Amino acid sequence: MSTQVLIAGAGPVGLMLACELGRSGVQVTVLERLAAPMRESRASLLNTCTAELLHARGFDSLLDPAQREVKTHFAGFPIDLSAAPSDYAGHFKVPQYVTEQVLGDEAQRAGVTLLRSRELTGIRETGDRVACAFDGPAGRVVLETEYLVGCDGAGSTVRRLAGFGASQRTATRELLRADVVDAGIRDRRFERLEGGFAVANTRRGVTRVMMHVRGHEPVRRQSPPAFSEVASSWKKVTGEDISRREALWADSFDNSYGQADCYRRGRVLLAGDAAHWHMPIGGQALNVGLSDAVNLGWKLAAAVTGWAPKGLLDTYDSERRAAAARVIRHVAAQETLMLGGAEVEPLRHVLSGLIAIEGAQHLIGLFCAGLDDRYGTQGDDGLAGRHMAHLRPGRVPGVLSPDLLTAAPTGVLVRFADPGQAAGDNPVRRTPAAQSVSLPNGAPLRIVRVAQPPGDGVTDVLLRPDAHIAWAGCGERRLSDALSQWFGAPLPDNHRGSRA
Repeated sequence: MSTQVLIAGAGPVGLMLACELGRSGVQVTVLERLAAPMRESRASLLNTCTAELLHARGFDSLLDPAQREVKTHFAGFPIDLSAAPSDYAGHFKVPQYVTEQVLGDEAQRAGVTLLRSRELTGIRETGDRVACAFDGPAGRVVLETEYLVGCDGAGSTVRRLAGFGASQRTATRELLRADVVDAGIRDRRFERLEGGFAVANTRRGVTRVMMHVRGHEPVRRQSPPAFSEVASSWKKVTGEDISRREALWADSFDNSYGQADCYRRGRVLLAGDAAHWHMPIGGQALNVGLSDAVNLGWKLAAAVTGWAPKGLLDTYDSERRAAAARVIRHVAAQETLMLGGAEVEPLRHVLSGLIAIEGAQHLIGLFCAGLDDRYGTQGDDGLAGRHMAHLRPGRVPGVLSPDLLTAAPTGVLVRFADPGQAAGDNPVRRTPAAQSVSLPNGAPLRIVRVAQPPGDGVTDVLLRPDAHIAWAGCGERRLSDALSQWFGAPLPDNHRGSRA
């Protein structure tokens, strides 16, 4: 048996990566330990960045029926996301099992093979192949692959078998949560109480409760807590009795966190919780993992199909490891502010005043929306490495939208007309015109010509498939350099200098 890419784990991250690769023509096989899809809501918050990526890839069936909220929080302090530079500003509530179902259906349409009830047991890298042994219904099987990607959660088997190191902190606090039918209690928004911490939020007759009992030591668990334990803890913190209600599911999590020391070892890579793990505060974990998948997907497809420039795949590690490290720091700060005792009250008082400042609210809002990641050099005020959202306000309003990206991950070159050509208010001239081309090395690229002048001396914007700006500026030489760096080749001769 063989495949071009083997993915361990059929959660949202593994399935998103499978979709990205499958749509690029890569042969993909996904191994999943569970015999059937899980049916629990669990990670159910999709942020603005994720919503844009899903829309661009044709997953509006996930977004259209979702409950959208423009209010979020940082350590319990309210944050308004309505000013985010996106048509998808806010958070979308989608149960995890729905996300997995939609992504799984698309992966199947893209030709991905999903094998359930398979447990990875061994990895051996030999030259240009990785031999992967796994146990399944037919016994022990060995499958060879060009690349193996571990998307198999915080306790990643791939991370362990491949020998990845990790920097981590052990748990000192534990939280319990459950979805309770007809709980009969009021909603609570991040309440710091004498006995601990409590959250309750009701939707369609089901209440998500989450609590931390102050002073309670983390429990080393082999299985989810019984609902009786959840109900007992809830009563200790709030005084409310929910023990006679029905729970759809219950689980626990703690404040341990960690990150793999690298995301790539040869032909083995990590993504999602396998690469980084932390408390699920603010719904960050799922969204960071999905951004991992989109960042890795086009680069790994380029490596497999043969057009990747030297070093492209290594940028996955440098870019996404830095992004996750920053999220872990933000989560650790929020944990202290939310679950700490009386000693954090002065800090909470100071922070509440800072967050009320418009500029601070905007910066934290960009973090919560997932639009603040910047790859590469951080020391200048340029646009390279930033999310394409940073080119919208005041510069190219309404042009650089997620609609420029496509279901098949490709780069996009936006070419703006000369100011003289853009004169007038001809709606036809202002409608972007797109053309698909292949670079000399076979890399796919879409060229979009628009008549609206961008200003700031920008005549061309080169977008990566993950919605980040590879380069923005003017000059054919500099554009050729950027295309060669990110996509392996300059424009064909018949497309150079063409803006008409």
